[in-house]
Amino acid sequence: MVTSDGKKYIVNIVKKSCACNKWDLTGKPCKHVVRAISYKGYNTEDYVDDYFKKKTYMRVYSHLIQPCNGLDFWLIAVGDLILPPIHRKQPGRPKRMHKRRDPNEHQNSHKLKRNQNSLRCGQCHQVGHNKKSCKKKQTMLAGVGKTEAKANGRKNVASSDKGKGKKRVSCYCTCFLVTC
Repeated sequence: MVTSDGKKYIVNIVKKSCACNKWDLTGKPCKHVVRAISYKGYNTEDYVDDYFKKKTYMRVYSHLIQPCNGLDFWLIAVGDLILPPIHRKQPGRPKRMHKRRDPNEHQNSHKLKRNQNSLRCGQCHQVGHNKKSCKKKQTMLAGVGKTEAKANGRKNVASSDKGKGKKRVSCYCTCFLVTC
């Protein structure tokens, strides 16, 4: 009787059995059997099944293993041709088919895949932002409205509606030269 993990196991060395049944099923002694064998002073390797020993392995593979011919030299079997089973559509919604492609292969040969490492602004050509979020653009737009109004001989855009009636004025805000 061997005590392990607070439980008692009955080990019979003569019948090669243990209460945990690992030795009975696998042929290899479990930890309870190893403890009982070492307590008696016997050699543990004597109680391992012959299947796991080197001399059994050498006896099984002692004869010469004959190589077989390639597919071209196989004999053609006589009889009915064996076909795969008939495919029947299963009930329910079909599962989504995922395309399995090489990750380096492009989807379309005429269109290259976009591989962008960093953003570059189209306005100021600096790295780290794009044209839409460019801060230089906002300062440039404010200056453009004043300079074009001076070039056309008009006063400030905001003060151009004073005078004799309504005039159409170009607005230099975010809508870019659209008449408002």
